[in-house]
Amino acid sequence: MNTKQITILIIAPAGRMADTLSVLLKSNTQITLLGQIADPDVGLRLIVERQPDAVIIDANLPDNAVWPLLSQLKTAVPHTRRFVLIHSSQQRKQVKTTGADTISASECNAKKLFLGMGILSSQ
Repeated sequence: MNTKQITILIIAPAGRMADTLSVLLKSNTQITLLGQIADPDVGLRLIVERQPDAVIIDANLPDNAVWPLLSQLKTAVPHTRRFVLIHSSQQRKQVKTTGADTISASECNAKKLFLGMGILSSQ
């Protein structure tokens, strides 16, 4: 298991999904949660300033803001891993074109989340 402290920022609309994701991440002592932001512009600014190891973005951001945000992140902070919380197979297809990884909202639990992010080994 990896013992390095991992910094993560969540960009998601306020609500149950973002709150649950925040609780899951805070439950892992290897993770430092930098924050939970609803505004993609504020999130982008914080990511550029704080340079987290990873960012989790809800694909259901208002005004389809997730797609331009992913493009901006790929250019501004290419070393930051990008995970997108998807809610449909169409979103999965769109995310694949951006080079980001997907996390299925319907299957999101602590073990799958941490495995998907490489925080836990599959053994």
